[in-house]
Amino acid sequence: MESGSATTCAALPPLQPHPRGKIAIREQKADHGGDSPRQFAPARLVPLMVISIFLADVLARFLVIQAGDLSQSMDHLLDAFALLIVLSPTFYFFYYRPLQAHSAERKKMVDLLCDSEERLKLALDAVNDGLWDWNLVSGEVYANNRAAAMLGFDPQTFGSRIADWSSRLHPQDRARVKQVLREHLQGRSRYFRAEHRLRQKNGEFLWVMARGQVVARAKNNRPLRMIGTYTDISARKQAEEALRRNEADIRTLTQSLMLGAEEEKRHLAQDLHDEFGQVLCAFQLGVEMLRDHTYGGAEQYAGHCERLLSMAARLEVDLRHMCDHLRPVMLDDLGLVAALKWHLEQFAAQNPQVKTRFKGEELNLQLSQQTEIALYRICQEALNNVSKYAKAQQVEVVLQCVNDQLQLAIRDNGVGLSIEDCQPQGVGRSMGLLGMRERAATAGGNLRVVSAPGTGTTVEVHLPLEVKQDVPLENCA
Repeated sequence: MESGSATTCAALPPLQPHPRGKIAIREQKADHGGDSPRQFAPARLVPLMVISIFLADVLARFLVIQAGDLSQSMDHLLDAFALLIVLSPTFYFFYYRPLQAHSAERKKMVDLLCDSEERLKLALDAVNDGLWDWNLVSGEVYANNRAAAMLGFDPQTFGSRIADWSSRLHPQDRARVKQVLREHLQGRSRYFRAEHRLRQKNGEFLWVMARGQVVARAKNNRPLRMIGTYTDISARKQAEEALRRNEADIRTLTQSLMLGAEEEKRHLAQDLHDEFGQVLCAFQLGVEMLRDHTYGGAEQYAGHCERLLSMAARLEVDLRHMCDHLRPVMLDDLGLVAALKWHLEQFAAQNPQVKTRFKGEELNLQLSQQTEIALYRICQEALNNVSKYAKAQQVEVVLQCVNDQLQLAIRDNGVGLSIEDCQPQGVGRSMGLLGMRERAATAGGNLRVVSAPGTGTTVEVHLPLEVKQDVPLENCA
């Protein structure tokens, strides 16, 4: 029934007539004193009336004889009085009393049916389900207003034939649903239950859960009537699909992180072997020369020492650069703002054609290590993408407090990204964007990418704000 309609018995649509339904009604009447209608059958009432009139006439004749000679008017009066005495109890006990009991019983049955219909309607409204009643003999299907509205139809245009319903099944679900239905109609399953898609009036498909049961069968086990409901499960299906995509993303991201970690180890091993190995080998040869005194005068000795010192300085620079790449010491010593500013300066040194701007020196924040490293890595990955793909002339990094939230934004005026790449579940998204989203999520925040081809890209991270206890919130902005 349509949601919100009046819960009265008169407003409830009647079920389509079924053979078994008529039998059930007769059985219900029998259970509630169902022999009452037979009391009003002509075969019973006509003999009763004939006998009553005969007895009344006999009584009238007896009274006239006992009274002696009477006038014609008195004779008629006694005759009428006798009829009244005999027929009144007859009508009262054999017609009026059964009719009164039968009327009360029918009223009771109607009240029970109305209560049952109202409970059914309230239950369907509560679960927001559509009701259907299928007459397998005639092929007619009754559907309530909610069942029609769920698919965008009016009850008048919804269709009352099983062929109308079958035509709305999704082609990929038709064979499976018919197989499950066939097994239930043959009695091999107690209930019919199937998840499938139905075509709506606008042409789109709606995921529903159909449940039903055969409620009447012939003596040869042929199904006669089936009743059931279907529920809109689109939200659950969307959540399941999103969960499957997330699981696939997590597996892909995990694989990418593992490969990235192995790649980092390979680069680290190569750098250690090529850079540090060469420097250490030359340093070792120089120390051996000092040990063996295989040098000339004082000037050669001083020059040799200078070369060793330059090697040590180069080794220190390479080691610091490698440590900063793995995890900047500045992030632990001076905090997030200084680390972001320093990283932007390193980016500007490697990309001199790009103008850079940083905003956030005035913030005085106390963040957890997890939050700081997440924001730093997101900024690092975003600037890495700008360097590789954006072809930008200007980059801006902004760290600010907005509406009780900490916001990091990396903006560029480069070539931008496609709409699919910007979506959380876009088919064309890169592992870099997915990794940034996961880092933001692990820190308790969310990441948003705003971009379009030719308009640049903005990567925004929103996290719960954490400030020092002695710094008023209004000083963060």
